[in-house]
Amino acid sequence: MLDTGRYVALALVVIEVLLIIFFVLGKTPKGSFIAASFPIVFLAGFFWMGGRVTEMTIAGVGTIKTAVDLATQYVADIKQIKAEVERECPLRCWN
Repeated sequence: MLDTGRYVALALVVIEVLLIIFFVLGKTPKGSFIAASFPIVFLAGFFWMGGRVTEMTIAGVGTIKTAVDLATQYVADIKQIKAEVERECPLRCWN
């Protein structure tokens, strides 16, 4: 089963195919076709990769980083806090 990101990528591929058809039929100017195709292809690849892409650097724009690292750090912090609480109060004295 496809996850949400892959459905978005599939929709973008369908849009790109329609854009190609309109370009071949002469209903879309070359400049507009090129301007729309680059982001569509880039985003389709990005969404298809899903959670495997965690960081991307674009020249002149900067670095885009997903929240995966931050979420992983939060999970580690929560586990550490839980272990400390259990060590300090083994009989669940907070109830």
